[in-house]
Amino acid sequence: PAKPQALIGVAKKLFPNRTFFSRHNPQSALNLILKKAKGQDLVVVTGSLYLSGEIRSHWIPELHILKTHNLFMA
Repeated sequence: PAKPQALIGVAKKLFPNRTFFSRHNPQSALNLILKKAKGQDLVVVTGSLYLSGEIRSHWIPELHILKTHNLFMA
């Protein structure tokens, strides 16, 4: 797997005027970026399906998914 700092290096070359963050703890990373994000900022979470699921639970509780069999809030 690619190391986060290496991916940030590539991203900075492609988008030199953007800011990138990396944290080992998903919840810590989410808290940081949500504090720093403004109005129309785009927050992108990359990683495994496990990571995506863990972060998704911030917006869509796991109990909702289990009860409704729906991955999205309607």
